[in-house]
Amino acid sequence: MSLVPCLSCERPVSTLATACPACGAPVLDDAPGCLSVVLGIAYAGLLLLGLGVGLLFLVALVAVVL
Repeated sequence: MSLVPCLSCERPVSTLATACPACGAPVLDDAPGCLSVVLGIAYAGLLLLGLGVGLLFLVALVAVVL
């Protein structure tokens, strides 16, 4: 067992874990390095997209209320 940095939050994660306990990102230690990086970037992009949509919804809701 060793520790590897999480692709999403950079915190150390056991190679035996299936997901990061801090952020829930999947641990892809057995996948080829390039695939791990691509999937990590895709996961981060989806997370940012979700946060952006949520922020836009919040701004629209505030605009409607005011």
